[in-house]
Amino acid sequence: MTKPPSAPPRLSALLNAIPPQRRRLMVIAVIAVLALFVAVFGWWLGAGRYVAAPSVVGLTKQAAETRLHGGGFEVGYDTPQFSEKVAKDAVISQDPDGGGDVVGGGTITLVLSKGPERYGVPNVVNQPQAAAVSALQNLHLNAQVTQAYDSKIAAGNVVSTDPPAGTQLHRDSNVKVVVSKGAQPVQLPSLIGQGYSRASSTLSDLGLKVTVKREFNATSPAGTVLAQDPGASTVAKGSTVTLTVSKGPNVVTVPDVRGLSRPPTRARRFDRPGWCHRSRPSRAAADRSSTPHPRPAARWPQAAPSICTFSSLIRHSGAISAANC
Repeated sequence: MTKPPSAPPRLSALLNAIPPQRRRLMVIAVIAVLALFVAVFGWWLGAGRYVAAPSVVGLTKQAAETRLHGGGFEVGYDTPQFSEKVAKDAVISQDPDGGGDVVGGGTITLVLSKGPERYGVPNVVNQPQAAAVSALQNLHLNAQVTQAYDSKIAAGNVVSTDPPAGTQLHRDSNVKVVVSKGAQPVQLPSLIGQGYSRASSTLSDLGLKVTVKREFNATSPAGTVLAQDPGASTVAKGSTVTLTVSKGPNVVTVPDVRGLSRPPTRARRFDRPGWCHRSRPSRAAADRSSTPHPRPAARWPQAAPSICTFSSLIRHSGAISAANC
């Protein structure tokens, strides 16, 4: 059997020279030093290397970084979050918490506030209903659709929102969306034969627009509706109705033919639009003119007959009868 190697002779001699009691004290001292070293190292590994983390919750980003860097710490950031209480870009939370253990010179992770969670109502007026609803949903807002007649917005497109565009709302808030059903249909009655004022008032009450054309008419008094376009039917509210309105009979000024001796000269006075003339033998024996009817310069309906009578001694002379032709 092989014997274990013995201590060097010199070391063995030194140990033997130390009294046994002293040797025991030396062994105890070495063991105590080793135990103290292990204890200190264990303390450092367990708690000695940690310090209390300073609290920076509620501070702005810049103020928090200044405090942490001043304490020898590194700063990290996690995903920002909305907060109803903490202002935007201020610290909502930290890891580790203020007063918690952190390795000296270690990293403290901060979560910054994005401010209150709000979403602005988008401008969806005149957009198709499906596109408007999708735009609201993408912003975490709920669309509540109703319908109404509107003469300006095409059917199926958005007329308005309540609240209006730009309003800031909480997540999942409701937005009332009014969608057009197109122009409201109204029943257009026949207005022919009515006075213009009454007809115009009727159209205004129905929400319709009016345009007017005026023309002479010998049988209908001025201001009477002669025709309408469109006629009696169902039309869209806000559309235009054209009324043809009588100006009454056309009137002209009767020319003065008194003192004119030759029929051709007299006839030329009636040679104008709306008049015609013919001659008939005169029974007068003197070269004079009788009082015409109607009187000269009178306003006379263009369609009504007018006879001017006179007599002349000139052969082939006659009176002129004028009428609308």
